Amino acid sequence: MREGHQRGVLSAAVTARQLDAMYADAQSLSQSPEGKARAFAQESDDALDRKAAFLRSDLQHATAPELRSRIAGELMALERELMRRQGKSDRLEPLIHPQGMALPPSLSAPRQTE
Repeated sequence: MREGHQRGVLSAAVTARQLDAMYADAQSLSQSPEGKARAFAQESDDALDRKAAFLRSDLQHATAPELRSRIAGELMALERELMRRQGKSDRLEPLIHPQGMALPPSLSAPRQTE
């Protein structure tokens, strides 16, 4: 077998998001649709914060404009969910990057903690 293609061995090119997706898929195989919805709804803010950190890192290292735009959109949606869970307004005012790309609040302003 070629290196990285053995059973149970992941390629070094697997991203954190792909690992999250693989884990979620494995967890949901035995759950009913209602159970999946409940599990998603109960995902901790810490887990969402970790995902946001991975997205911020991806955004900092991405060079293709299309990829940066997609990652920024995912990050903004994730931050909206975090704000909703914390009881804050779901309405975000996006700040515009000098190149015209909207940046999520986490990259444009320091995050306030309570």
